Amino acid sequence: MEKGSNLSKMFNYIKYHLIGDIKYLPKYISTGVCNLIKYFKVIWNDRDYDYTYIFNILSFKLEKQAKYINDKNRFISSRRSAELMLLTSRLIELIKDDVYSNEYMDYYESKIEFVSCEDKKDLFGIEETMISENFDEYFEKYPLQYKKALNGELNRFTREEDESKNKKIYAIEIAQENHNRCRRLLFKILESNIEKWWD
Repeated sequence: MEKGSNLSKMFNYIKYHLIGDIKYLPKYISTGVCNLIKYFKVIWNDRDYDYTYIFNILSFKLEKQAKYINDKNRFISSRRSAELMLLTSRLIELIKDDVYSNEYMDYYESKIEFVSCEDKKDLFGIEETMISENFDEYFEKYPLQYKKALNGELNRFTREEDESKNKKIYAIEIAQENHNRCRRLLFKILESNIEKWWD
């Protein structure tokens, strides 16, 4: 009885999924080949060892789908959906490129030297000497985050380091907070909208 049931399921599958869709087969083949061509560069460059490759695929897909939905414009909110998709793609690029994480570096100049370790002359450490800084301008750009850093709300350092905080440490904390805010916004947009993005 079970054997006949399995055969019946197989014939139903063939009937509805293969024969039923046979008239669409040329379109499926055409779309599949176009997708292979479109995604070739992304997949060719894909690697399994870093999160940025996940973001590359997601960003590429969002840009393609945004263009499709915007061009078709079949529903009232299609333009807004396309804008949100492109925004998420831009947020992905900001995260991948560490734009916010490294922004504070534009506000100071330092000299970095390799120095040999005292106890082991064949090992080297890095010594940084601050030449000039303009962190006040950076803090003015992000006053709320600066206030949080001053209040210890963004504290990312151990207690010993905390007692000797300087402007650069506040700037690093703000930079990391901005990076995290960017990532949270990305996933908030995806969580709220991804199931609405269809045509």
